[in-house]
Amino acid sequence: MQRVGRQDDFFELGGHSLPAVQVAVRLRQALGVEVGLMDVFEEPVLRDFARGVESARRSWLPAITGAERVGRVPLSFAQQRLWFLAQMEGVSKAYNVPLGLRLRGRLDKVALKRALDRIVARHESLRTTFAMVEGEPRQRIAPVKESHFHLLELDLRQQKDPQSELDRLVAEEAKADLDLKVGPLIRGRLIRL
Repeated sequence: MQRVGRQDDFFELGGHSLPAVQVAVRLRQALGVEVGLMDVFEEPVLRDFARGVESARRSWLPAITGAERVGRVPLSFAQQRLWFLAQMEGVSKAYNVPLGLRLRGRLDKVALKRALDRIVARHESLRTTFAMVEGEPRQRIAPVKESHFHLLELDLRQQKDPQSELDRLVAEEAKADLDLKVGPLIRGRLIRL
C-alpha cells in the first residue's frame, strides 16, 4: 500500500478531476466544510491544501431528506410529456435507451443485484408508474419494500452463435415498449457469454 505524505502532489499520485470531486464531497461529509474543485487544482500539495481546508467556510447545505407524499401526486412537466407521448403508438420507444456494458472476470451477482436494488430504492422516479385517476394522469409511487430492479439473467454459453443471439436480444430490448401503467421504468439483462 502506497503511503501518502504531506509533501506529495495530488496529480503526481495520479489524481485528476473525478478524484478531486470525491475529495471535495468527502471533506463536506466528514468535516462539514466547503472546498471547491479549484482549491484542489490550485493547491495540489497536501500540506498547502490542508491549510486551505482549515480556513474553508463551514458547509451550510442541509441534508437531503425524502419528500412527504400525501394524497394524489400530479405528474411533473417532464412526466406529463412522457405520458402524453406514450399515448401515441410507438412513441414510448423513444425513451427506451438501451445501454450495454461488457464485464470481464468474476462477477458477484448478489452484490450487483443488491446495488441495483439500492438504486431503485433510492430514486422514487424508478419506482413510479402512471395511473388515470378521475380522468387525470397521476403518479403512483411504489413503496421501497415492494420494489426491486428487474434483472433478467440469460446464459448464452451453450448457444451455437452467442454473438448473433446477443445481437438479437439487444435489438429485441431496444424495440420493447415501456409500460408506464405497470412498469418497471427501468430494467436490465445480465447475459453471460
